Amino acid sequence: MNEVFARPFVSVIAIDSEGDQKKILLQRRTKSATQNKYYGLWELPQGKIRAGETIFEAARREVKEESGLEVLDIDPFHRMTKSTDLEDIQSFVPLTCVSDKSNQCIGLPLIVMTKGVPQATQEASDHSWMSRDQVLSLILGKKVFPLNVPMLEEFFRFTLSKSFEIA
Repeated sequence: MNEVFARPFVSVIAIDSEGDQKKILLQRRTKSATQNKYYGLWELPQGKIRAGETIFEAARREVKEESGLEVLDIDPFHRMTKSTDLEDIQSFVPLTCVSDKSNQCIGLPLIVMTKGVPQATQEASDHSWMSRDQVLSLILGKKVFPLNVPMLEEFFRFTLSKSFEIA
């Protein structure tokens, strides 16, 4: 029997360092025909973590590939630490963890500060900086990629519980 393993992926909650820091980046999903079920939904920049890549490197790469933005900082909430000197092991705290049994994937969202102007790519278009109310309205209208909904809801709970700043 062939085993099928869940694929880890990183989702990025991007905040604009040069604009309104109360808004986050959403983009329209324009991935391949095999993803047609979700085509046109709003989503976070996201993608698979490559072998040999840390989650933080994957976050930077995915944001650049999907939006053209540069990641400046990762929220200190995530507390990246090396666990041992003998191995290249990292420990971090994700905002939440979302498992999708039907698509065999596990999503780990990170909060980052970015700079630049979002650009359309083959994977995403219609990038927009959105307020909490705008995002919640899209969620209520079922216009957000389902895996991102619990991530966004947790982000809004998280930011309500603390003064949100990236050092």
